[in-house]
Amino acid sequence: MEIKPLQMHKKILYALITLYKKRGRMIKADEIADFVDIYTGTVRNQMRILKSLGLVEAVCGPKGGYKPTVKAYELLGVAKPEEFTKVPVVVNDKLLEDLSVETIELPFISHPDICQARIKLVGNIKNISAEDRIRIGPIPRSGLVIYGKVVGRDDTENTVIIDVEKIATL
Repeated sequence: MEIKPLQMHKKILYALITLYKKRGRMIKADEIADFVDIYTGTVRNQMRILKSLGLVEAVCGPKGGYKPTVKAYELLGVAKPEEFTKVPVVVNDKLLEDLSVETIELPFISHPDICQARIKLVGNIKNISAEDRIRIGPIPRSGLVIYGKVVGRDDTENTVIIDVEKIATL
């Protein structure tokens, strides 16, 4: 499957933001390449484009690497590290430490037969599959917890789609 340039840029930016939030330092091209399973040279080529668009900062040398700019966070609708609060994600009764919820959409909330949620995540979602059992939350302040079953995954948007089975508060 061929990845289109815009999809590639988004995928790399999500990886960079995820790794930067997790490690709090400049991220090397090979770390991003491992995360998204592409060649390091491809990452470097794409980073030149992203830098020219003002979406990443780059530093050369052994302590160098890349970091996302505020513009990158805004473009993807992702909270900056200083605004970030971790929201737990549990898949098949296992807490996924490297994942956190960014946004939750309930697009069919008024539909009597469909109750789905689109969950945008920060972290690597490639180990989440259709039919997995998932629990999101508790969400800070509200204590909201969403239980359901994964029905789809959008790697470009770093989103999973779930059939909601129960919504509760703690």
